[in-house]
Amino acid sequence: MALQIELWVKSIIGNLFADNTFAYHSVDHSEFVSGKTVHVPNAGTPSRVVKNRTIFPANVTQREDVDLKYDIDEFTVDPIRISNAEKVELSYNKRESIVGENRSKLEEEVYSSLIYNWIPEGGNCTGNTGKPS
Repeated sequence: MALQIELWVKSIIGNLFADNTFAYHSVDHSEFVSGKTVHVPNAGTPSRVVKNRTIFPANVTQREDVDLKYDIDEFTVDPIRISNAEKVELSYNKRESIVGENRSKLEEEVYSSLIYNWIPEGGNCTGNTGKPS
């Protein structure tokens, strides 16, 4: 009886992931991290400017500073077992493939969460089919 040989293509076809270049427009808040919650100080409205003021003394106001506050989310991936046979028999490095795909999937989930966190609370968002009306 002849030995059956299985032929493998030398590379693996990977998954497609979203383009997350929008995240480059984010701001690094790591200097404001305090535990699991981030506080970013935001200055209130500046003073009113009056041209050729005629009423003295001017009314005194107070600036209300409000901080932007949000909690840091934690993302993890599930472990994947690689058998000893897969380490030897496969024509590609399955460990590298898994790590690369997990990294891409993790980034996609983080960026997806990020874009939803950027939507203001109670914001009015409408869907778009991409077709002209």
